[in-house]
Amino acid sequence: MPRMHFSPGRGLLLFAIALLSGTVLTACLNTGPTANEIVARSLEHYESAESYEARATSYMFPRSEDPSGTEIIEVERPDKLRYMGPDRTLRAVVIGEQAYVPSESNPGKWTLAVVENPTSLRLLDRALPARFTRTEITGGDDRFWVIKALGGPASVSDIGLNLVFKYELKIRKTDFALVQLTRWDFPLVDIDENDEFINKIAEGTEDMSHMRRVIEISRYGDNFSIEAPPGSDIVIELSRVWPEDQETRVLLSAEIGFWLSQAVPIMELSVEPSVRLVPTRTDISDERGFSGYSTFFPHLAWESNTTYTATLTWGESESDLNIHTWSFTTR
Repeated sequence: MPRMHFSPGRGLLLFAIALLSGTVLTACLNTGPTANEIVARSLEHYESAESYEARATSYMFPRSEDPSGTEIIEVERPDKLRYMGPDRTLRAVVIGEQAYVPSESNPGKWTLAVVENPTSLRLLDRALPARFTRTEITGGDDRFWVIKALGGPASVSDIGLNLVFKYELKIRKTDFALVQLTRWDFPLVDIDENDEFINKIAEGTEDMSHMRRVIEISRYGDNFSIEAPPGSDIVIELSRVWPEDQETRVLLSAEIGFWLSQAVPIMELSVEPSVRLVPTRTDISDERGFSGYSTFFPHLAWESNTTYTATLTWGESESDLNIHTWSFTTR
């Protein structure tokens, strides 16, 4: 058998080929998008979606696996929302700044409410930070990337704090769709304009790290057909009175009032034993925007240890009146 001869030149060539092959292989493995690019494209996908569904589950107790609350919202851009409970019980339909809420006393009917900022109901909009930083691919499979990141405001605030939260994003590989977003409430971190850590704002809160919100995003591009209920189905509902019925030990200076879903031509409140009621100034807010919210004080004061019966009469006309009575007792 002839002897094998090893040439130094040939060994050097083989080494160079192996080195080159490793470099090419490494380059091939690293040709995928970076974590920053994946996150940026997922946000572009979200912003361009005409519709989506978001389910948010909150875990408010440390290390708890039992959710403290769940809510679902179907969104049709630019301004249509359907807001539901965890069992998909419909809670509200929002069209622009107008909300429609199922009537409690008239099944199948609706009452009106005002929403000053309807985007506040969009779970994902209010959960996404102004920017993500320190993104890192930490897992995934052939269908999804899993990326951990810090998220916070667009820039350092006037007081010098740039607080960020910890996030985890699950992003679909086929179309860069964000399908799950988790935000942890603790620990908060302060970073500077160069994304360098300054300090943890909430030291010692690692045991609270399971306080989090998980938002699952699905049904991108679906037609939810969110429409306003017909006007014939809108009713006026008495939401609340105060003091509450049968309440005792009511303060002698306590206010009395009622809350209708809408103002109507007739809204009259009287009390027996007779007391002159003085209207108080009502601050109109997003929950009181239809002026069906009225409060009064007794002209002097309620009598002590006295039971009063209040009567509210309301309606569109004298031939279409509703009457509600309730009682309360003072100290």
